[in-house]
Amino acid sequence: RPAQPLFRLRRQRDRRLAVSARSKRGPAARSALPLQLGSTAGVFTVRARRLLWVATDDGNVQLTRDGGSTWLNVMVPTLDADARVVSIEASHASPGRAYIAVDRHFTGDMRAYVFVTDDYGATWRSLSANLDPADFVHVVREDPQNAAVL
Repeated sequence: RPAQPLFRLRRQRDRRLAVSARSKRGPAARSALPLQLGSTAGVFTVRARRLLWVATDDGNVQLTRDGGSTWLNVMVPTLDADARVVSIEASHASPGRAYIAVDRHFTGDMRAYVFVTDDYGATWRSLSANLDPADFVHVVREDPQNAAVL
């Protein structure tokens, strides 16, 4: 199936404006711009007016800092096409920080995967080390009053 474009609507009665292009996943797509949404649904989060994080069900994580004119692929290097990014959440406290929760249950991998970036996706680190292998994580969010509490 072809990937789905991401649309922007400034006001309810405006026409949709595509801010991404249709593309496929693969080695060439990993470095391609603009954004490639996965073969099915994507998840996204917006914190600042022009800052948008998007993740898909096939491991893609991408970011625009200019409202969709340009896109940067900021995927977690250890994720593959079997990694479903089920949620992405931008930080309330730090503009370069975002959290993702990853699901691999359908492959038989029952562990919980959580990653965070503090530098707009240039690097990612795992937050999964202290999670029980039987735990499942669907969403990670910062407390709005205390960014140290997830």
